[in-house]
Amino acid sequence: MVTENDGILLPELSKEDNALAVSHDGKLFALDLLDPEKLGQFSWINGLGVALQNVGNNKIRCICIYDDPPAYKHLAMIDASIKSVGGVLEFGDFTVRKKWNPEANKISEIEEKTPEPTGMEVA
Repeated sequence: MVTENDGILLPELSKEDNALAVSHDGKLFALDLLDPEKLGQFSWINGLGVALQNVGNNKIRCICIYDDPPAYKHLAMIDASIKSVGGVLEFGDFTVRKKWNPEANKISEIEEKTPEPTGMEVA
């Protein structure tokens, strides 16, 4: 099922993606997001391209998303996980859509350095 809200269109998940979303780990992820002790907390979820905030009453709000197809797929998976535990994912006109720039988001290559010897010198 394709989900749309205020111009944000979430793709239909494959059977495999849906199974992963509603798996035990997916449900634990959703329950952690919905934890009442985390009311008001928000976080950018590295690698998924979304920022989520716990707004209470079993609701999570997507406050930012990269305008890139994988990020929308990840949001659809998060939506399925949250729904599987009775929660609600809110997204829409209040969600900031951030342009995805792969060049700016590349992890710079780390220079390889030869490790310097450490420890005591024994004569």
